[in-house]
Amino acid sequence: MAAATAIFNQHSDLRVEHGALIFPMPVECYDRLMDSESLPRGSSYNGPRRTLEVDAVPNGRYHDPRAFAVAELLTELRRTSRVPAHVGATAPVEGSEDDRRHPNAQLFVSPAKLKALETAVRPAPVPDVVVEIDTTPLSRERFEARLAAYRRLGVPELWVWSRTGGSEARPQGAATIFVAGPDGWRGTEESAAAPGLRPGDLEALLQEPNDIARTRRAEELAARLAPAFALRYGP
Repeated sequence: MAAATAIFNQHSDLRVEHGALIFPMPVECYDRLMDSESLPRGSSYNGPRRTLEVDAVPNGRYHDPRAFAVAELLTELRRTSRVPAHVGATAPVEGSEDDRRHPNAQLFVSPAKLKALETAVRPAPVPDVVVEIDTTPLSRERFEARLAAYRRLGVPELWVWSRTGGSEARPQGAATIFVAGPDGWRGTEESAAAPGLRPGDLEALLQEPNDIARTRRAEELAARLAPAFALRYGP
C-alpha cells in the first residue's frame, strides 16, 4: 500500500476512474510504449482525452482460451470458405483521433483493407469486425467508453461477450452483435459480416467450460457459417 501511495504522490495527474487507471500522456509516448511492448496489459489510448487508460485485466486462464476460440472460429471460417480474409488478435486498432484499442480478435474481409495490410503503414486499416471478450465485467461507464472509442475509430461491426454470472471457469454470459449506424451502435440479431452468426452462437461457444470441446464448437460453427460467408464475399 505504501508503494502504491508513493506512485500516486509522484504522479499527481494519475487517477482512478470507474475502476480504471487514467494517465495523461501524448499519443506518441503511448505508441513508443506499445511498439516496445512496454504497455501494461489492459491498456488503451483515449484520443479526445489524450490519456493512457488501463482497465483491470480478466483472469488469463479463463479469458485467453475464450479469446483464442473466437480467433480460431474466424480463422477456420476463412479457411473453410476459402474467402480472402485476414484474422488478427491484439494488434492495435488506430484512428484519426489517435484512439488505440487492442481487441481480442479482428477480421478483415474488405479487398481495400486487405491490400492496405500488405504495407506496414500507420494507421493500419480499421477491421471489418472487432471482438471483445471480458470475463471480468466492466463498469457501465467503462463499457460505454469502449463502445464510444470503437465508434470514433469507424469500426463497422463489434462483437461483445461479457460474463453475467456463474464462475470464471463455468461462466454464464451475454453476447451482443453491434452494427454501426448513422445514430450510433445498434444491436442486431444476426451479423452482417458473418451471415448466420447470432448472439446465441457466441454465447454457446464461450460458455463452454471445456477447452477441447470449445475448440470443437468453434470448428463446427465455422463449418455451418462457411457457405453463407463464401456467398457473401465470393466472386
